[in-house]
Amino acid sequence: MHDLVRSRVYAARPESLAALEPVVDALVVEAHARLAADAVPASARQVELAADMRYQGQAFEITVPARATSLDEIVLASLVADFHDTHRRRFSYADPGSPVEFVSLRVSAVGRLPAPNAVSFELRGDGRPSRSRKIWLAGGWREVAVWDRDQLPLGGTVAGPAVIEEAYTTVLLLEGWNCRRDESGHLIAQRA
Repeated sequence: MHDLVRSRVYAARPESLAALEPVVDALVVEAHARLAADAVPASARQVELAADMRYQGQAFEITVPARATSLDEIVLASLVADFHDTHRRRFSYADPGSPVEFVSLRVSAVGRLPAPNAVSFELRGDGRPSRSRKIWLAGGWREVAVWDRDQLPLGGTVAGPAVIEEAYTTVLLLEGWNCRRDESGHLIAQRA
């Protein structure tokens, strides 16, 4: 995902379109270029336009999504109408007679990639703890089972106290807790 922004203050009127259209076009081209550089196929790209808008002289803006990725009189009119509607919903009032201005134009570029194929879990070892270790628990040293995560069988349950280790983390399973490995390989810990 890429978020691209160009800040330009322009009146939200048809007379500003000549200056705004090239900015929007350049943002859309850049969005597609970034997704292409990420190797996202054209069919999996989603590009969306939005504008930060405010009443002239107002100190804050509201981001309003556009209904297209180009800017013409129809899209401009819908942005202004949507700005008034959004302002009314957020602040309980709108002033359609007041001039509206653009502060920033935004384009979001999203690559929709297919979900990766699930890798099935492969049990390594014999489904028993690999060793034991003394740990400090409840005010004293206790000998507890130490499991390598890959040795936990699918559906198998480990009762605490126990330690489950893997390359990047260690799980301490306290007394009164059970841990099982679900079908996807995730560890699910629950109070016994």
